Amino acid sequence: MDTVSFITTQTGDDLILSFAIVDRADAEGIRSLTLLRTPKYEFFMPTTERGVHVLFEGQSQGYLKSFEFSELSRMARLTTPRGGRELDFSHVSDQEVQAMRQVLGLMVEGGHFELRNT
Repeated sequence: MDTVSFITTQTGDDLILSFAIVDRADAEGIRSLTLLRTPKYEFFMPTTERGVHVLFEGQSQGYLKSFEFSELSRMARLTTPRGGRELDFSHVSDQEVQAMRQVLGLMVEGGHFELRNT
């Protein structure tokens, strides 16, 4: 499980949701997990290339298939064609979680991935 230390969001032509993940191997290291969608230009793309692109440390993980968030445990699981990743949001503020949920709500429009809240 990855521990998220903070969340960055951006809306506009691009919808960006970026998680700063504590690198357990390096106490001072932070790694990035980024979800990116550009709905404004998706109609130019083939159907298979529409949706939320997932990048971990700049390396493509494919397109997001599902994102499940538990408000009670403050944990999430996301899946891509390359597998899954579990995220711990216990060190993140309520405001950051709310901003994340708002951007995910925008990203899910069009039905390219499944969004579940428990």
